[in-house]
Order: sequence, then structure tokens, then C-alpha cells
Amino acid sequence: MGSQSQSFFRSALSSMEKVYLTRNPTAKSVLESVSSSDGSPVCYDHFAFRTFGVDGHGIDSIASFFLDFGYTQRDELRFPAKKLRALWFAPPETEYSNKCSLPLPRIFISELLVDELNSQSQEIIRKYVKISGNGNKYAALASTLGHLTWEKPIFSDYQQLAR
Repeated sequence: MGSQSQSFFRSALSSMEKVYLTRNPTAKSVLESVSSSDGSPVCYDHFAFRTFGVDGHGIDSIASFFLDFGYTQRDELRFPAKKLRALWFAPPETEYSNKCSLPLPRIFISELLVDELNSQSQEIIRKYVKISGNGNKYAALASTLGHLTWEKPIFSDYQQLAR
């Protein structure tokens, strides 16, 4: 990966991190506590992404972004009790030109196996995914910007899915 590509890619990862920490204040507090203890930056071993395994919104919807930047697909992981399938991706060999002086993080992408859920949960998820239209093509961009490609679920739908 060239230095410009690596810089762009690391900026995208940094934006994804900022979105995550903004939405997860507990994680942000822990990170601030850890990083302030000795002043050195926190470096990530891996990033994890969650997808819906239905209508093109599964692992492939975000994996292509990482594959385009030299990542290599590795092992598949299955979590039957959670109705999840996951893949992990190894980073490309790069010069460590970031503040951590470490390689790029591994990437884990899981997908909820929607077809294995009860019919009511399937219907709810498919409703929102349908609203997304071609949003699955822009999953990495959506993660970078912190925007859903569908409308925010109503509370009753959330409650049903939380069961």
C-alpha cells in the first residue's frame, strides 16, 4: 500500500473510531483513562464490525473496503447460539508510519444470520434494510461518517429485537 493510500485508509479508520467513541461514552472514558496514564497513544489490535446477513447487507457489504486496501480474508468463525457468522481479515504488510509504530489492525466482520431469527424479527430487520436501498454499497462510508443508511428504528421494533 502506498503512503497516500495508507494515509487515507488510516484516516478512515480514525473517523470510524471517533464515531464509535462518540456513541459509546463508557468506551471513551476507559480509553481516556488508559491513554492518560503514560501519555502514549492507544494502538488497536483489531476493529470489529457488525452487519445483517440479509439482502446484501452482510459481511461483503463492508469487507470490500478492506480488501481494496490490501487486507486478506482469513478464517470463518461461527457462533450458533448468537446466530452469527464472522470472518477475520489480516492487514497488508505496511511500513509503520503511524503514531503507534504498529501494523494496521486486524478486522473482524460478523453478520447476524437473519434467516435463523423468528419471523417477527426477520420482518423488522428486512423492513429497515429495504429502506436502505443501495446503502449496502456504502457501508464503509456510512461507518466513517456515523450515519445509518436506513432510518432509526422505532422503539417498539427495538424492543422486539432485544428479546
